[in-house]
Amino acid sequence: MSRVYNFSAGPAMLPVEVLKEAASEMLDYQGSGMSVMEMSHRSQVFQNIIDEAEADLRDLLNIPDNYKVLFLQGGASQQFAAVPMNLMKNGVADYIVTGQWSKKAAQEAEKYGKVNVIASSADKTFSYIPDCSDLPIDDDADYVYICENNTIYGTKYKELPNTKGKTLVADVSSCFLSEPHDVEKYGVLYGGVQKNIGPAGVVIAIIREDLIRDDVLPGTPTMLKYKTQADKGSLYNTPPCYGIYICGKVFKWLKKQGGLAAMKEHNEKKAKILYDYLDQSKMFKGTVEKESRSIMNVPFVTGDKDLDAKFVAEAKGLKGKEMDCQIEGVISQTRIQNVRKRLISKLSKGYRQRVGIAQALLGNPKVIILDEPTVGLDPIQIIEIRDLIKQLGKNHTVILSSHILSEVQAICEKVLIISGGKLIAFDEPEHLEKSLTGSNEILFTTEATQEEVEEVKSLLGEITEVSYHETQDGLLSVTMKIDSDDIRGISRKLSMEFAKREKALYELTSKKANLEDIFLELTEAADPADVPEKDSEQVKADLRDMEISGLEEIGGLEKDETDEEEYRNKKKQEEEEKTE
Repeated sequence: MSRVYNFSAGPAMLPVEVLKEAASEMLDYQGSGMSVMEMSHRSQVFQNIIDEAEADLRDLLNIPDNYKVLFLQGGASQQFAAVPMNLMKNGVADYIVTGQWSKKAAQEAEKYGKVNVIASSADKTFSYIPDCSDLPIDDDADYVYICENNTIYGTKYKELPNTKGKTLVADVSSCFLSEPHDVEKYGVLYGGVQKNIGPAGVVIAIIREDLIRDDVLPGTPTMLKYKTQADKGSLYNTPPCYGIYICGKVFKWLKKQGGLAAMKEHNEKKAKILYDYLDQSKMFKGTVEKESRSIMNVPFVTGDKDLDAKFVAEAKGLKGKEMDCQIEGVISQTRIQNVRKRLISKLSKGYRQRVGIAQALLGNPKVIILDEPTVGLDPIQIIEIRDLIKQLGKNHTVILSSHILSEVQAICEKVLIISGGKLIAFDEPEHLEKSLTGSNEILFTTEATQEEVEEVKSLLGEITEVSYHETQDGLLSVTMKIDSDDIRGISRKLSMEFAKREKALYELTSKKANLEDIFLELTEAADPADVPEKDSEQVKADLRDMEISGLEEIGGLEKDETDEEEYRNKKKQEEEEKTE
């Protein structure tokens, strides 16, 4: 058997000894006749497993008796909400933002109370830990929150913040059990186990008992109340049993290695090898200020687009002259020649997008997938990226995933719309526009009566639906849906007919259906089950005609409905603002 070295931030590698022991117990755990994955969490056998795991964890961290240990589900991200729900007694909390996860935690906490960002390292792309010796702690703050080790940016608090007597809450996911922790300095410390301890799905929370109470925020789900879980010994509901079992084995393994003091020494030695190399390297450089370096996460970059491109090219199997030729070709194709010697960090977002596209083009792939390529760009950059995508479409199949539907309409030859995990539309944009019932509209305000409008309607012949609304000044507001693309011709005929009757038109506008209308109509079904699904076999045939390969499962595409809901809510808000 050949094992790989997985340097992912998580899920990460587990000790081979632990995996072998778990494998030997897979079918029969200690004579129980079943796997831990099969046994009841209410059984005495599992009770022994979780009790032993907690005892070993308490021993490793020297956890005081007035702290509860909870084995929970949902991962660390769920605690972003659970913490304020349980601890925001005054409705105020102070957050120190040093990376992506503390930023997300602060944003989540804003849903439940006032959040003060009392320190941040965002000014230098989270490359350091700010001075936390004299923070502007809010008198009403219920707690001070940190992410102690930042997975993405590779920073670590060498000293904990001076909270001036306020409760310290820490997300320790990526440094959990990598070194000793003085638990008494925290009110709450928690971490997802998938980085250092066990399989994904378990989060361990260590909470001082005085913070576990009934008077939580109204609306806090029962399962997210720390008291619910503490009172039931983490067994209020079925916990991630097998994950807890593996964590318990890792705890024993850590104790055999000499405990957390030995692990700290070991981790420092490993980190030093990496940092020493980066400090002398002419190609790579670390991104973190030395005094803030993590011993668990070591990020580094080249900062050179040519080197990055070469790295990507070699990863795709390109070598020698072929590689050099393709690199020059994609640089020219994406028009980044004039910035090729600049650091990526110094480029505009538009040029960063171009660099990403250039890397994707290496290896001359048949299919290029672009996810929201114009988000956050200025109007000029949007036009440039749009033109680039059109050029790429001449030689590649480009799949553009986006909720900016005006961009889709401007760029794409074929459109797929997904709702509730079902493919509900697949056609050319102009065909979709025509297929939408009553999509084109004429809106006007007139002094004519409803009967007179009905008379004119009968003469036009292409009206599918009419709605009326009386304005505050006694005029008639009319919306006509038409089954024709000749909006101008019908509008002219309409105005001429009212002129013959000497009835004034005070306002006349037209609205042609667009992709946004189609998207909203097709995805706003009361019940997703009522939305008709496109014939998957026909779609596959159409894709084959377009020479798009690798999409054989297109009929079973799944899509997160959250994005669709957010888009519809945004459009509804925009319409309401226009009305106001």
